[in-house]
Amino acid sequence: MNDTLFYILIFSGGLSLVLFGYPLFTWGRSLFDKKEIRKREGFTEALSIIISAYNEEDFIRAKVLSIIDPEEWIPGSELIVVSGGSTDNTHAELAEFQDHPDIRLVLSKKRISKIEAINMAVDLSKHDILVFSDVRQRMEKGSIRKLLQNFEDPEVGTVTTSLLDTKHRNRPSIYRWIFYFMALCESKSSSCLNIYGALYAQRKSVFRKIPNDIIFDDLYVVVSTLSQKKRLVQEKEAILYDVDFELYYQNERISRLARGLLLMLHHHWALLKKLPRPTLLRFLLYKYLKLLMPFLLIIIGAISIPYFIQHAPPYILMGSLLTVLTAFCFKHFRSFVYLFSRINFFFMTATLSYFFRLDRANTWDKLKVDSKGQKIS
Repeated sequence: MNDTLFYILIFSGGLSLVLFGYPLFTWGRSLFDKKEIRKREGFTEALSIIISAYNEEDFIRAKVLSIIDPEEWIPGSELIVVSGGSTDNTHAELAEFQDHPDIRLVLSKKRISKIEAINMAVDLSKHDILVFSDVRQRMEKGSIRKLLQNFEDPEVGTVTTSLLDTKHRNRPSIYRWIFYFMALCESKSSSCLNIYGALYAQRKSVFRKIPNDIIFDDLYVVVSTLSQKKRLVQEKEAILYDVDFELYYQNERISRLARGLLLMLHHHWALLKKLPRPTLLRFLLYKYLKLLMPFLLIIIGAISIPYFIQHAPPYILMGSLLTVLTAFCFKHFRSFVYLFSRINFFFMTATLSYFFRLDRANTWDKLKVDSKGQKIS
């Protein structure tokens, strides 16, 4: 009986460590090692806003109008839009703004990747603070100004927004809430390890040209910011709405995420090694544990479950089975288990494909959604 309880504790403890260890660590650190960020309300320094667009006819006009809204626009700022190789009506939609004094359009028939467009636009920019924005996602009014107020602190190099699901409006889904919570805790103690490429701000002096051999510009920005010993923080009042987590993280999206993480590790380990050791360890845990998690769960289960079944008294086995069956009667529990299992399965297959099938492409198909955030088949 004592051995059974011991292995139950080992199994539950190992599972809890894999699932909740890092979030608990960030929470505890935010309580005992807090470093306040110096902010200034009404920070209105002129900035350069950069948008990379490709086949965004359904969203580009609304995005530009939301940025140049008189209530949002900071006088003296500039908006640079790079659209390379769009085959729909994106260029026609942008033609409306070609004579606007604060908007600079770069419209090319040649396909230009997002990373190339960002590097090009930064070269054209004239202000000391850069704001990078994607087209599809909707941002809460005042979000750009909220990002900027963090640059009153000279230690801050990059500021990211907070991401919520379109469906929920006032709160993130459980998965996004976990990342949101960790980023806020890390921001309080040092730097968060994640930015949302759809909306973030950075000092131009901190920007480093992004290489073309990776997938995620935002992943590179995290590493380049931290390697310069600048803080990267999340602004909770700057809010961006994206499609629901369950809709976005399908097989292709997870495969892209896994490839992007591994390509970064493969091509830019030399840059990663420039991070301070504690920061590098946190970065590897935060970013790459999701790739290891399915394998860890399989190992923990393979070791613990057979022993538990073999040695546990019948009443404990029956009680455990009834508890699981009862839990599955609840829709939210079933949905959580299904989503958790699906995500881990796709991460596992994507990681194996990277190593054994050499699936290492740095291109991907865009997520096709309508203006209401619904997937287009």
